[in-house]
Amino acid sequence: MVHRPVGQKQRAIDEYRNVIKVAWEGREALEERGARLHSVTAEAAGYLIPLLDKNNDSEEIMRSRSASSKWKRSQDRSLRSQYRCGPV
Repeated sequence: MVHRPVGQKQRAIDEYRNVIKVAWEGREALEERGARLHSVTAEAAGYLIPLLDKNNDSEEIMRSRSASSKWKRSQDRSLRSQYRCGPV
């Protein structure tokens, strides 16, 4: 469990949203250089989603989960192809 100072929830939400925005905008540059990095977007989304209101922020929650999932799948495919062995 992450402990947050009282009254900092909205600030945390705003900061996580900004991290996701900046990371998502820079993902293509990382991919072009062949970067094999843990997704900052996925990590920030993991912290952000529990802070959001399930009713009022349902669309953002869905988008964050989708973006996180897409990144993880693309990294999984990339790693599998990188370490694929030839026929035995």
